[in-house]
Amino acid sequence: SDFFDARITALMMGVGNEKRSRDSSAGQSRERTSVSEGLKASAKGLARRFLPRRGDKTKAQDDAFTPAGGAGAATARTEGPFPLRPFRVNELYPVIPNKLAFTVHTSDDMTRKEIERRPDIFYCSSDYQERYESFCADFGPIKLSELHYFVDYLKGYMEHPQLKNRLTVYYAEETPALRTNAAYLLSAYLVVELGYTPEEAWEPFAAIAGEPFLAYHDATYCRQDYFLSILACCQGIKKAMSLGWYVPEEFNADDYEWLDNPSNADLHRVCPKFVAFKGPSDVKTQVMDGVYTFPPHHYCEIFRELGVGAVVRLNEASTYDSRGFTENGVRHYDLEFPDCTVPPRSVVERFLEICEGEEGAIGVHCKAGLGRTGTLIAVYWMKHFGMTASECIGWLRVVRPGSVIGPQQQFLEEYQERFGERGGEGDMGRAGTAQSDTGSAECWNGTYPCAAASAAAARHMVKDNAQGLEQGTKRVIPG
Repeated sequence: SDFFDARITALMMGVGNEKRSRDSSAGQSRERTSVSEGLKASAKGLARRFLPRRGDKTKAQDDAFTPAGGAGAATARTEGPFPLRPFRVNELYPVIPNKLAFTVHTSDDMTRKEIERRPDIFYCSSDYQERYESFCADFGPIKLSELHYFVDYLKGYMEHPQLKNRLTVYYAEETPALRTNAAYLLSAYLVVELGYTPEEAWEPFAAIAGEPFLAYHDATYCRQDYFLSILACCQGIKKAMSLGWYVPEEFNADDYEWLDNPSNADLHRVCPKFVAFKGPSDVKTQVMDGVYTFPPHHYCEIFRELGVGAVVRLNEASTYDSRGFTENGVRHYDLEFPDCTVPPRSVVERFLEICEGEEGAIGVHCKAGLGRTGTLIAVYWMKHFGMTASECIGWLRVVRPGSVIGPQQQFLEEYQERFGERGGEGDMGRAGTAQSDTGSAECWNGTYPCAAASAAAARHMVKDNAQGLEQGTKRVIPG
């Protein structure tokens, strides 16, 4: 401790080390006197084409060493820029040859020793891989605003003139969930900032043998039987970018986080056509500290800014009076089916009919606005944009964490096969009957995280005397 304290520096060289002031509750940095006034205060406002800009891990999670890249992620190779190498702590794995590498450290002391041992290397890190707020057994992927910040953060180092001829190493914790999130962030950086294909971005990590990266778990405590890979998340991001759903230069992270916050709206524009949000109630109700349900008129103010002209409710009609929307000029449709289940064929067909008949944007919600909501939105994407099930789930989990749960994941894979074969008219067969193995009672209950993510511990900064930059810095971003 004394060693670090004696060398802490306030030197910031414009390499992404500016601290972003945000409240400890994600997105709660801006107080709004009114929803409409606050939204209009944005530099570009929210009425743009797209604004999707949203713990302790269990031993079971740490032991679930499922390859994050899917089947065949790490095939035998001995040549090329990314030869197959075993996973080891403190091993340097190239991400961009001779420019950027990845490693895992077990302690601050290990980082300090490596900095002293390798003055030719610049070490950096952050707490972005720790910034996922889990609902149940899920631990990632990190949401869109944090990914957006991470890209900006890493870009600062990659473009800094003092690091032009020096290898930069991003290091993460040894914990499997955290090193998985770090690999996801680095892969997504290659896709978002450098234009890599998802497969190219995943290649450096696929070359690390020993299956060191986990597959992402859904937002339940049910047995994991669907394995969302880092590659699938990158494929979803790339698809969203190709469709203009995520344009980094136009993305407003402040607006995204304000809408993401459960004290404000718990709402995300997942694509220009759809806004996914938590189910309303007749009156504003506090669910837990900082978490509320809101009446329809609260959302109507936001919807006017977003151009939403209709709402589809997928949960019980008893939750609120639909006149709260219709009397404010928002059309309302009911398509109820049970929580934690998959939609029957009649619901799928009616949902597509409604969405294809509505020219403007549509708000979709169930109880939490995650499972049933994400599932039907994904069906629409698969039909109209040719997306795969894993691309849909990957993008949904990035833009609205926790989306699509339990049997809904397999349902989308099955729908993809039948849609591809029959042009969307395939027999849904078992649709509406599939349940999680342990029953919906053990699914996430649609309120909010079962356990809050633990606060990141403060890390020390070690000055790189040779270059005048801070390295070995585990940056903790306020909020």
